[in-house]
Amino acid sequence: MSLNKPKITDRTQPQAPTYVRTVLTSLFAGYREVIVKSEFQSGLSRGRVYLVRPIKADGATLPAVVKIDRAQRIQREWNAYIDSIQNRLPYVAEIRDKPVYPPGTAWGGIWYPLVGAGTFDIESLLQYCEHASLDDIRHVLEARLFKSLNTLWQQTRETLPEMHLQTQYDSFLPVNLVIDLTETISESQQLRWLHPDNINDYCFEASEYVQLSGFRVVNIDYKTQRLSLDMPSSKNAAYRIHVSPVPDIQTYTLDEVVHQPFMGLIRKTRQDLLYEQATAVIDPSVDLTAATLSLPDGAVLPNPLQQLPTLLNQMFDAHTAFIHGDLHLQNVLVERENRNTFLIDFAHARRDHVLRDLIHLETAVVTQLLPDILTQTQYSPAIIHTFYERLHCALQHPGKVKPTPGLEKPFAILETIRKAARPHLFHTDDWNEYYYGLFIYLLGSLKFSSLDKLPTAPYPKQLAFWGASVTLKLLETPPACAKLAGEQIKDKEIKMQEDEKDSQRNQTETHFHGTVTGPIHTGSGNINISGSRESRDTVSGSESETKPRYRDTFSAYEDGLQQLLVQIGQNHLRYLEALGNQNRLLDNINRARRFGDTGQRKADRAEIIEQLNELSLSVVGTSFNEICQGTN
Repeated sequence: MSLNKPKITDRTQPQAPTYVRTVLTSLFAGYREVIVKSEFQSGLSRGRVYLVRPIKADGATLPAVVKIDRAQRIQREWNAYIDSIQNRLPYVAEIRDKPVYPPGTAWGGIWYPLVGAGTFDIESLLQYCEHASLDDIRHVLEARLFKSLNTLWQQTRETLPEMHLQTQYDSFLPVNLVIDLTETISESQQLRWLHPDNINDYCFEASEYVQLSGFRVVNIDYKTQRLSLDMPSSKNAAYRIHVSPVPDIQTYTLDEVVHQPFMGLIRKTRQDLLYEQATAVIDPSVDLTAATLSLPDGAVLPNPLQQLPTLLNQMFDAHTAFIHGDLHLQNVLVERENRNTFLIDFAHARRDHVLRDLIHLETAVVTQLLPDILTQTQYSPAIIHTFYERLHCALQHPGKVKPTPGLEKPFAILETIRKAARPHLFHTDDWNEYYYGLFIYLLGSLKFSSLDKLPTAPYPKQLAFWGASVTLKLLETPPACAKLAGEQIKDKEIKMQEDEKDSQRNQTETHFHGTVTGPIHTGSGNINISGSRESRDTVSGSESETKPRYRDTFSAYEDGLQQLLVQIGQNHLRYLEALGNQNRLLDNINRARRFGDTGQRKADRAEIIEQLNELSLSVVGTSFNEICQGTN
């Protein structure tokens, strides 16, 4: 018996295309009605993503997110979800049933039921960040989103020695070559062979004719008759090519290795594409062929276009894990009232560099959230220079570096993202690993035409370009963070002096009448009730009968560690991080006591304490140093 077709009520503007309605009809066969409420930005996957309200015959409703795309890409997303996400990641919108593929169409669809059944309003993280308070945003990120993702990352983490940056990150950059296919060439034209085995033997340039084969199909654009090709899975490398127009393109399938040779003319290289994309948004007075670039404030920055080939060859040890793969601000949904989050769209879920999700999210903040705030504050995109330098220093000196005035919200969001990245750095506080990936993501953002369509354009791409340039500078010559932190410290010292004067003034103006009978803190850790003989005798007796513990310069740290772990609690997400830092600090102290306190041990101890300060401030609101001082 065939199920009834639901009525499709579309409230979006512009309304969804016909093929979307066809897939919705198949997805919700047997339902009475499907209300299409809004559309989300699709990100890397190119599909259409909608928030819908399916209504059953009995009137019961359940909010859902639907993803509609070409059938092959829907099947790929389903496979990625099963392989990388299912039963591994909490707080996700789990795919309901299997994908549907309406007969006679090239389309497919999947849907994610959402918890809450319409009790709370649902919006994207981008929309939420535009109106929510910083406290609410931090809660959504730290207690919801990152807590969920950390479960996935920690449970599946592995070490990848000598990770090749290009191999892992190439997919976010423009393709290496754009080739216009042709059936014949003149006899006078030289034809070069392009194959996965010889890509490193020759530097291919525009206007050269090539014959290529052996590459794998990674995307099919039926509308433009274009195939996107990459290295076969057996090769641990990346080299991506666009070829068009491809005859009989409907005969190709994803992941197929093309053995029948194509012949064509190289129209553009990656460098050509990036130069064109940068030229379109950067002021014409800036010479994009120069080794260095100048900002209006006089700052001199390295040219990211010139440095890209060198950075792509970087190799370093890193952690890999299963990742979401497309963690932008529209793929995180938030229930406004209770601050729950849901992850959707797993088309790019896979094992990859563990930092990549957080780098992707930071890039989305820079290109989608920050431009709106710049238009409100009247800053130009060049402000990313001082903004990023201060953000870099804020991680080294927690609580001591002021954000750029007016940019407090994006500063706090990015600081929260980077704090989430810290435990996954291969070497503690070696931010070069993060900056390499961030550089690729920011520069690679120039290729997305969707950024040109935003109301704030060209700010998104300008921020991405100059952000890549500043990131490159941070890799080469980090700023003098002590100076930036000192500015904040000086402000705090002035305030402390003023508070001390106020306190002294209050004390001179206060008069006590009669006997003081309230609790007095003696500094010993005991509370003494003045005038109580029992209390005095108890304290005196305990001091005379109990042998005092030997204390040295390290004892306060040992006491502080115990108190910090108690205050954090074993159920907190960062408890294991605190435990690891405790072990490192205690080992340092034990070695200092046994073998002497060398300069290197002091430096190592200062580094550990700085991390504990950051952790303690973030979790309990008090620095580790302050906790230690309270134990003396």
